[in-house]
Amino acid sequence: MSSSASSAVPPPRQSNFELLRIIAMFMILVVHADFWLLGLPTLAEFHAAPAGTWTRILIESASIGCVNIFILISGWFSIRVSVRGFCSFLFQCAFFLLGFYLLMIIAGQEQPGLRQLAPYLCFTKANWFIKAYIGLYILAPMLNLFAEKATKRQLALTLLAFYSFQTLYGWTNSAVFVEQGYSTFSFIGLYLLARYLKLHGNPLRGGEKWGSLNNSFFAVSRILYCLNKAVILNSALTVGLVCNNGERFVALLYSYANPLVIVLSVMLILKFAKLRIPYSPVINRIGKSSFAVFLFHANLTVFNFTFRKLIAGIYASYSGIACLFLIFCILAALFFVAVLIDQFRIYCWNKLENSGCWRKLLPQS
Repeated sequence: MSSSASSAVPPPRQSNFELLRIIAMFMILVVHADFWLLGLPTLAEFHAAPAGTWTRILIESASIGCVNIFILISGWFSIRVSVRGFCSFLFQCAFFLLGFYLLMIIAGQEQPGLRQLAPYLCFTKANWFIKAYIGLYILAPMLNLFAEKATKRQLALTLLAFYSFQTLYGWTNSAVFVEQGYSTFSFIGLYLLARYLKLHGNPLRGGEKWGSLNNSFFAVSRILYCLNKAVILNSALTVGLVCNNGERFVALLYSYANPLVIVLSVMLILKFAKLRIPYSPVINRIGKSSFAVFLFHANLTVFNFTFRKLIAGIYASYSGIACLFLIFCILAALFFVAVLIDQFRIYCWNKLENSGCWRKLLPQS
């Protein structure tokens, strides 16, 4: 998700982080197409299809850091709060959520009414990310001020206390507001962690700042190497739990509050911060529309009538490389369609923003 711009003209988006934003959004599609839709792996599934189950676990472990990456990117650059930026975010959400609701009414698949409208207005547990991010957006000025004014030691101790608390009470489900990372509370920790890394450098390397990885092959190799360590460890723990009657604990390994998942997300942020690629208008344009992919595919209309049926049908009918290839094609197509639709949303927003009425409501200040 992109942070909003202030009244000043923002600097051009860095294409390395926009590429990471695109990758993270595709990872969200993968996560939703794997454990969320097909369910957690079971011992019976292991016995029936060990190779396929292992593949599902490895893919999920490699992708589960997706949401945390979005929040870390917001924290890395810091959210610049403005009324115009907040309204732009709300307009994007309304465009996809309410727009599809209206289309469903026109198509006769949905009835108008407050009860039917509630999920599209986020008055249910669906689309939790939107509400959690709005909460973070509201608190961003306070978090920015704290990160800037606090000493390195104060910020480090705050993060240590925060993650000790979240890990202990989040994993035991004894603090409902943690919600295993699905909450504004967890977003606050990720946001401050990213601010610390940006302001003070890597604490594991004596505060080393961000150099560059100019050689593309070397950069990708380093990223994959670091990624593999966390992925393999999380996958091995999953298999160990499933094979030893610990299936009920598997979900904890794939919560956004799992320290391994957070480490995975942070490692990707640190590596992409060093990755130097030329400014790319194509990457930046797609990155700007990446949140539209979430709004599009997680929309109740698209998810229930298209996404769920397609993925479940492919998984039931195919196996091996063919299954992976077909699912990849479906996810890539959904990504492309969402970005394409978002170009019309951007056009509508620009027209609305440039109208005289809009300028009166939201002055350039």
